Amino acid sequence: MHGFEPGQIVPTTPLMLSHKHPDDRARVDGVLRRAAETGQPFSSVHRILDATGKTRTLAVTGQGRRDPGTGRVTELFGYFIDVTQSHREAAARDATASIRASAERRAVIEQAKGVLMVVYGVDEEAAFELLRKASNQANIAVRDIAFTLVHLFSGPAVTVFPTRAAIDEFLADPIPPGEL
Repeated sequence: MHGFEPGQIVPTTPLMLSHKHPDDRARVDGVLRRAAETGQPFSSVHRILDATGKTRTLAVTGQGRRDPGTGRVTELFGYFIDVTQSHREAAARDATASIRASAERRAVIEQAKGVLMVVYGVDEEAAFELLRKASNQANIAVRDIAFTLVHLFSGPAVTVFPTRAAIDEFLADPIPPGEL
């Protein structure tokens, strides 16, 4: 996982530490120093730069080994586990979920702007400004104002397009989504 062929190098603590990602090096050094002082089990997830310069993510777990005569910690031993692929997959899943959620929020905002554009005869920017103003006055997120507006005027029982008076009333005192 460090990018060396078997037998190519003699693994040493300084060599392993030199491959720690610069942003993770101090934290990992602290974990290892505490383990070397106490002998207690340790674990860390951190990045390394392998011999080819690629960034890899490792999970490390181990503990100190004590000299039976002195009781001092003489070495740290444990396991390195390469979690690069699973870490990337989790990050990709999180990014996809975030993008999907953002698109869903954006869609309901676009629908609400459309309602306001038709009812008030304004452009997209002015429609968003109406949502923003209602959001600020009620201290409710724009996406929640938009969701409620769309929900109130698009349910199965709605048979006519909302009147300007109904929208004026809603924007003056929006209902939080949890109170529908």
